[in-house]
Amino acid sequence: MLLVGMEGHKHMKRMIEWVGDVLLSAEVRCFQAVPTEAERVSSSIQDSEKIWGELATAKWGCFQHLKMADALTQIKDQDDGLLDDALWMIREFPDHIKHHGHCT
Repeated sequence: MLLVGMEGHKHMKRMIEWVGDVLLSAEVRCFQAVPTEAERVSSSIQDSEKIWGELATAKWGCFQHLKMADALTQIKDQDDGLLDDALWMIREFPDHIKHHGHCT
């Protein structure tokens, strides 16, 4: 009956006012505010959980991108090494390449 919206709430409010006890009125108001505050906190927790989930997903995505960037760097380094080897062979064995047309 003390909670706002409950049946008999208005009647209970009038009775508390009739008693005229300021401390009782303050306690009832505090009691009535608790469910509202609990709902606000619950909503904040749900929002935070959603944000934490999004952050974890973003972190995982960044981790995957970093792994891919590392793999691409390794491939590029390997390709650069092959290109360097081919250029070295062209410089070292120009006659062989002219006669055979390739580096084998």
